[in-house]
Amino acid sequence: MKKNKLLCCDWGTSNFRLYLLDIVTTKVLRIVQSDQGIATTFDAWKKNGQNNRVDFYRTFLHAQIQRLATKIGANLEYVPIILSGMASSSIGMIEVPYTEVPFDIDEPNLSIKQFSATTTFPNELFIYGGLKTDQDVMRGEEVQLLGLSHLIHTESSICLLPGTHSKHIRIENKKVVDFQTFMTGECFDLFSKQSILKDSVNAGAIFSETQQGFFKKGLLKAQQTNLLNSLFSVRTNTLLKDVTAENNYHYLSGLLIGQELKALQDFKGQLLLNCSNHLAVIYEFALKTLQLDHQLTVVTKRDMAQCIPIAHTKLYQNI
Repeated sequence: MKKNKLLCCDWGTSNFRLYLLDIVTTKVLRIVQSDQGIATTFDAWKKNGQNNRVDFYRTFLHAQIQRLATKIGANLEYVPIILSGMASSSIGMIEVPYTEVPFDIDEPNLSIKQFSATTTFPNELFIYGGLKTDQDVMRGEEVQLLGLSHLIHTESSICLLPGTHSKHIRIENKKVVDFQTFMTGECFDLFSKQSILKDSVNAGAIFSETQQGFFKKGLLKAQQTNLLNSLFSVRTNTLLKDVTAENNYHYLSGLLIGQELKALQDFKGQLLLNCSNHLAVIYEFALKTLQLDHQLTVVTKRDMAQCIPIAHTKLYQNI
């Protein structure tokens, strides 16, 4: 028998979020957050020397459930809990196999590992795995997509999830048929902090009109040249053209994002852009500059906040 309350846990590499959800309304009743992501928890488990990893992770989870119960003034024992994200990875609570595409977002069939309630952890627990193609994998982004499926209004669409490892998820007739990962954010971090280019760039606090101009130059150069060659132009901008480090920072960003967005050049369907406000401004500007915004839907802050609760409700109702 299904419950009318659900605990939803979005446990990423560096962050932890636990929601109490009303299943009938999909309203979030309360949330607790922590910076103890999966990576930190895994390191703590290794240092602890405890053999049973599942029990170690459940101890942390139980403490967070109690923290949430105290905030809301209610007993949350026996409320089922769903985990997604990196909880099912090789450094998570337990590794759950990937599901191979195609993946139906209206009838999700993700791999699942179920743990019955115990005396020390009285919440039934469901952990969901990610998706794979023959060349790529993801954990967590597919759950975000489940919660955004109501925004897809064309037969062919791509969901863009910019970040450290950007994802482009291809959807045909409400089925995920392919996806690609782009190490855009990680490369930007490496080039701007650890390469010879680090002395040529400096983060600017704003995305001013001038900085937009340099970002645009990077975008357009990426369309015309080889990235390994164009990257060095960040240095020559400083040496030969007196470009400031702040403007060069946005030029480098344009080069890398422009290289990523090359993958969308021939796509004519709907683009669904889901990311934080800062990245949304930058990617929306990039898509417009490259004339890729003909069917662009930018996910609102409200829809972004609701996507995990909606997705977890779908998954629970499909058990």
